Amino acid sequence: MPTKEWIQTTLGEILTLEYGVNLPEASRTGVSFPVYGSNGIVGRHRDYIVEFPSIIVGRKGTVGSVVWSHEPFWPIDTTYYVKLKTNVNLRFIFWYLSYLPLRSLDSSTGVPGINRNDVYRLTITIPSNPDEQRLIAKILDTLDETIAHTSSIIAKLKQIKAGLLHDLLTRGLDENGELRDAIAHPKQFQIENLASICHRITDGSHQSVKTSDIGVPFLYVSCIRDGQILWEQAAKISEQTYTQISKGREPLPSVILYTAVGSYGYAALVKEDYQFSFQRHIAYILPDADKVSPEYLAWWLNNPECRRYADIVALGNAQKTITLGELSKFPVPLPKYEEQKRIATVLETHDNRNQLSAILSLMPELLTLVKSYLSNPYNHLLLHPKSSAWF
Repeated sequence: MPTKEWIQTTLGEILTLEYGVNLPEASRTGVSFPVYGSNGIVGRHRDYIVEFPSIIVGRKGTVGSVVWSHEPFWPIDTTYYVKLKTNVNLRFIFWYLSYLPLRSLDSSTGVPGINRNDVYRLTITIPSNPDEQRLIAKILDTLDETIAHTSSIIAKLKQIKAGLLHDLLTRGLDENGELRDAIAHPKQFQIENLASICHRITDGSHQSVKTSDIGVPFLYVSCIRDGQILWEQAAKISEQTYTQISKGREPLPSVILYTAVGSYGYAALVKEDYQFSFQRHIAYILPDADKVSPEYLAWWLNNPECRRYADIVALGNAQKTITLGELSKFPVPLPKYEEQKRIATVLETHDNRNQLSAILSLMPELLTLVKSYLSNPYNHLLLHPKSSAWF
């Protein structure tokens, strides 16, 4: 139920959805103001129709999409744009519309489309105080900026990591933890093929399996990305099925899983000591720990240079495959064992620091906003949406 701080209304009581105006591609000048279609910016034009910041809603095609424009723009005839009828915060309405399942209002039988009258009838519950609306919008804006900033930082860190990987895996580290001089020491590594430094290289189960809601994790290719095993994406199989399909490929800490079919070229070191199984599109690599550090080998298999080699030997067209025979012949540069450990430690430390710094560097402003919002006793409603009939 709404409270005195939150009011119940309909979208039709607080806004109108105005029709966009057709502007053929051939008529657009290509400069100045953005032209919006139902899926975002589709061009630019010297003139505009809407002179103020507003919200564009997909009417035909990509129905229900919600886009914000901070500058004057031209919405074409596959869109609506928002005009407010009451004193509500426009940015708050943007986030509210983004949350609502507008796509579900598509009632067309041909080209997807929504009727604005159906949108007007939607009942919503919002804060009555525009300042509270503004603060909610600011918190959501900060979250959105944080996500975008985090993505940018992660991309930059991946570039740095790629350079570090190349240097460490081609130059090595001396006893003092310094990169070796590539000119003074051009041949630091002995090249071995993968089979010669492993006890076993095989693949996952070739049997079709029946999955269930509970049981032993069963991994697919999509469960291995960026050096990690995404356990939360695994299916489940029964203990009996696990016993039947896991002989010869028993899960062990220090085993490396390598995607070999489709999205090939991703490796992950098994660190957990519990049961799991995996499909045949994943290779099982059991390193000989007397010859190679499993941690070092996992880093090497994820190295861009190793992936370029995989691209060369992959077979097939629609679904490329690294055969076990080709995988066994993968060249692995091996420094001395202690140097392998040093390299793996540096890379692991760098990886952990990157993940932590990407999170911590972006939190202060967000935390300040959240604390400011929650300091108001009335704003407990956000934490208990059922009690406020929020959304």
